Parts: sequence; structure tokens; C-alpha cells
Amino acid sequence: MTETHVRDGVTNELREFAELPVRHLTWDDGGKIIRHLQDRFCAVVAPTRAVVTAMNVGNGEVPSLLDEVRDLVPADVHTDWYIGPSACPNGIVDELKALGLGEPADSRGALHALLLTEEPRGVPPEVETHEVSSMSDHADAAEVRWEAFGLPLEQREHERGFLVTSYQEYQRAKDRSTISFVTTVEGKVAGAASALISDRGLFLIGGSIAPWARGRGVYRALIAARWQYAVQRGTPALAVHAAQDTSSPILRRAGFKHICTMRHLEGL
Repeated sequence: MTETHVRDGVTNELREFAELPVRHLTWDDGGKIIRHLQDRFCAVVAPTRAVVTAMNVGNGEVPSLLDEVRDLVPADVHTDWYIGPSACPNGIVDELKALGLGEPADSRGALHALLLTEEPRGVPPEVETHEVSSMSDHADAAEVRWEAFGLPLEQREHERGFLVTSYQEYQRAKDRSTISFVTTVEGKVAGAASALISDRGLFLIGGSIAPWARGRGVYRALIAARWQYAVQRGTPALAVHAAQDTSSPILRRAGFKHICTMRHLEGL
């Protein structure tokens, strides 16, 4: 039996999950997403986006690593690289940048890997949260997301045309690889968020709060809903990669622990 090490109240398994969630997430998307899980790296390739992480190569092998990834990822697919402290060799970020990868356009070249292992508190009673369970919920969640990120009307109309299809895909994946929630305040949809499922916990994605509802505890309510879902599954842990200057401080005030800092690069 492998010994489980605990440091600062966090097991090594959960530390690895916080740093490298894509190695442990459950995938059930009908074959649209392909995960290449290798000793040298992990690459997840979707039709329009790819993620590369868990690099583990020797000195002098970074160019060949990049060539391997290029063989797996089409040239027109946007590719994000997430590089944590376990990545090898030391200096891999500088080597990848020298080979053509760049910092992200939003200047978020560093992210905090955070982990929650205790029940969050302080959720206002007037904020109600429930799982997305209908086409209406799915459409409401999309509207909140578009409003929160200020999507142009033309782009909203384009995405609205795919809502039925995306809801059907969500229904098939729900409780297998993903789960989504919406919140209401005084009967009005105020926030939405999702999580990806693993056997170690949930990885949080897609948190969106309507501008009018900010500062009313909606964010905490969405965290609490996903925590309860994780507890019900028997995997009481939430992990997230958060921007160090925006969402990370909020999450840490909600009880998340800082596990490590991730470097973020883009390109092929």
C-alpha cells in the first residue's frame, strides 16, 4: 500500500489533483474530447481548444516534447499550457517561450491552484441554488454568463442557436463528467457555475455572476452548492485555477488553500 502523506492538512493526492486536474477528470463527451495521458505529458484535445500539462521530460528534451504535442494537436486549435512546480525540467517555461510559446493575451501568465477541503460558510439564506435540470435553467445560465462577460449581441445570438444541442450534450454528461448550477435572488437568476468531475473531487469552472447581483453572496452560494454535490459523491474537495489578482483573493477568503502557482503559456 502506498503511504499517504499529509502536509498542512492536505494529502499528496489532493495536492496533485489541484495542480494537475486533467489527469484525473472523468471524460464522457461522446468522443469529441481526446485525452492523451502519457508519462511525458498530458494533452487534452477538443475541436477548438487543447490543454497541455504534467510535463516530465529530461534536460534537452523540451524541443522533442513540443514536436510530440504538435503531432497530436491540429495547428488551428488554440492550445494552453499549464505548468506547475512538478514540471520537469527546471526552466521549462523559459525553454518553451524560446521555442515560440507566449504569455496569454489577457496577461494572466500566472494562476493560483487552490483547494477547498472544508465546508464553506456564510451563504446568505436569500440566495437559492439548484442544479441545472431543464432547458430553461440551461438558457438562464447562458444568459448570466453572456451578461457577466459582456458578450456582444451578435455573438449572443450565434450561441443562442446552439443552446438546444449544448443542453442535450449536458444531459448526457451530467453526473458523469460535469455538473452545473444556477442561483436565484428574489426569484431572478443571479449566477451560474459548473464543475468537472473526478474521483478526487470537483474542478470548478464557469462561475458567472450577473452584474446587478454582485456582492450579495451569490459566488459563495455557487461554491457551497458544488461542495455539497462533491460531498454527496464521496469526494469532498474542490479545486480551481484562479487568476491571482481577481478571483484568487475571493476564493481564499471563502476557505480555499493555496497549493501552488501555475504558469500559463499559449501556442504550438
